[in-house]
Amino acid sequence: MVKKKLPGRNALQEVFNLVDAFCRDHLNDEYVVLCRTLAEKLARKRPSPMLRGEPKTWACAIIRVIGWVNFLDDRSQKPHLKLTRIDKSFGVAESTAQGKAKAIRQLLKIRQFHHEWTLPSRWDSTVPIWTLHDQNGFMVDIRKQSAESQRAAFRQGLIPYVPADRAAEAMKPHLETKKSGLLYQFKIVLKWTEPPVWRRIQVLDESLDKLHEHIQAAMGWQNSHLHHFLFNGRRYGDPELIGEGGDTSDVVNSTQTLISAIVPSDGRPFLFLYEYDFGDSWLHELQFEGNPSPHAGITYPHCLEGDRACPPEDVGGPPGFADYLAAVSNPDHERHDECVEWHGKFIPSKFNPQYATHLMQEGLPDWRKMQ
Repeated sequence: MVKKKLPGRNALQEVFNLVDAFCRDHLNDEYVVLCRTLAEKLARKRPSPMLRGEPKTWACAIIRVIGWVNFLDDRSQKPHLKLTRIDKSFGVAESTAQGKAKAIRQLLKIRQFHHEWTLPSRWDSTVPIWTLHDQNGFMVDIRKQSAESQRAAFRQGLIPYVPADRAAEAMKPHLETKKSGLLYQFKIVLKWTEPPVWRRIQVLDESLDKLHEHIQAAMGWQNSHLHHFLFNGRRYGDPELIGEGGDTSDVVNSTQTLISAIVPSDGRPFLFLYEYDFGDSWLHELQFEGNPSPHAGITYPHCLEGDRACPPEDVGGPPGFADYLAAVSNPDHERHDECVEWHGKFIPSKFNPQYATHLMQEGLPDWRKMQ
């Protein structure tokens, strides 16, 4: 069966470009991720509302919605920006921007203080996120309730994580050193590629830094840019490398933190993010699929399956990759010869799990030692 293309794909890519540029100039990367997520959610509606209207109007309204949820126009907040400043930047009438933003909120039932649309860095300090009705109808701070109640709320999607579990983890040393010996299975999906580029891998319990190397090899990247893992409002990376390109005060050392230190020990499904190349911003969604029993005769790490070729390095992120595919697939395209000369022949559908497994087991060059 041929997978349907994302509705309004060209419009979505243009919205991504507009959102990225504005958020990186005036806001921050958390706004980039939330605005992109909102745009993607709108694009996947049937029918997609983004098939109608100008991309700049959608970009303006999307940023307005995320800004409204996070009280962007409150001077006490950082970043702070008047919502009307967004309208002026995009050249959209205030009434049009307000109307479109209201329509988005109503369509997706977006409200303030919902963790799905709140900046992850504000989860802990936003009390209303944690204020829920108990079984008797009273308003309570779920963080002060039992771990069982917290897990039930988390399963219902009412809170972003289980405070009791995080507190229990905090009692352990941050830097885990004893490997569990378990085998972990992950599905890795490169977000905002259509059709999606994805892999399914199995790895033994190792450091997150080693998991990064396995992802690089399985996907087909070259380990030539910065990376970090993101979940529960925190980021995990190598402070030595990230320190060359940004603040490391909130970075947990991924070279000394094991997979078993972050993945739920009860085996339940768990999602987190991996970002590679902060310029192109290749965001991968990692879904933990359980702890299968190792098979005799199989050497780990191992790539089970996957689909589609990895984008070339430095192609310009998802929008640049879409433009690149359009050029290399059409000999009459004005940039066809340029793109083919730059990267050579590119077959989008090509992927070999056996070769990916070979690369995973062989390992990649250590960027720390590269000149």
